[in-house]
Amino acid sequence: MSGSGERAWNTVLFGVLTGMAILGAGAIMAESEITFINIWIFLFLLLLAGLGLGRLFRRTVLCRAWPGMPEWVNMVFIAIVFTAITGGGILLVNSLCSDSGRMEEREVVVERKIIKTRHKTQKTGRHTYSSGAPYHVYYLELKFADGRKVELQPPYKVYQKVEKGDTALIRVGRGALMMNVCDPKSLRLKHPPLKRKRFGFGYGNRRRKL
Repeated sequence: MSGSGERAWNTVLFGVLTGMAILGAGAIMAESEITFINIWIFLFLLLLAGLGLGRLFRRTVLCRAWPGMPEWVNMVFIAIVFTAITGGGILLVNSLCSDSGRMEEREVVVERKIIKTRHKTQKTGRHTYSSGAPYHVYYLELKFADGRKVELQPPYKVYQKVEKGDTALIRVGRGALMMNVCDPKSLRLKHPPLKRKRFGFGYGNRRRKL
């Protein structure tokens, strides 16, 4: 392969691996919210494995994906890509392939109601993007009986009904890869909120009989 052809191939490979790493990182962020695991220890172990993989294949085309960079930089790049893709894949398989029929309901207490502001991504040029209009995402911080806390995105109807300190129920079970996961869509209040009485004023009220 000629020098220009190899550089073009490496550039394409760099773009593909970067895109896969971004998708893997997104999967890690989403699945870590509902998976009962110390995500930082999990990622650290994967990163060590990725560094070993990068060192093992440091002279291959794969490890020269970042054109013009020293060998050790490419090794770190491959380690990061491996961590993102493998971590996201493991968490996705564990969650999506879990047996929902074996999940059990557990009590949780609503610790906080959280509103996060995010921005839509809009394309401003051929290869450039910028932050677009903001939008809100609604989360609940839940506390289990053993003290474990999770922060997840429930159905919006549930978010509207619950208040801080409420007791709720959520389904929890073992995933396909033996890591416990919870189902955010199953979250429901243990005791439905009572309807508040509305007091009207004006001509609609009943007049007292004299």
